[in-house]
Amino acid sequence: KRINVLIARLGIVEKDIPALPDLASVVLHPSKGIDVQDFSLSSLVDYNKSDKKERVFEVSLFAETLSEMFQRHFALLILKALIEADGDSEDPEEEKTAKRQ
Repeated sequence: KRINVLIARLGIVEKDIPALPDLASVVLHPSKGIDVQDFSLSSLVDYNKSDKKERVFEVSLFAETLSEMFQRHFALLILKALIEADGDSEDPEEEKTAKRQ
């Protein structure tokens, strides 16, 4: 609903808007004069100490944070899979009831 209000305020005709993808995505529609490039996360994290510009620092900081978020997320997925594969329950109460049976 908010998107429709924004579209109406900007005066955009709905037929001019391309269909959104089915999967969760980041959709960019750059304005004229904006140069858009794609980089891998590893190339953004691999910066030189000679990069002293503020915008390079901000992008590098964001990339480093995003990389750490991904590492944590996937480490938790691996840990969960290992716990499930082991078959041990983490709850001691469940272990006691299982032993009684």
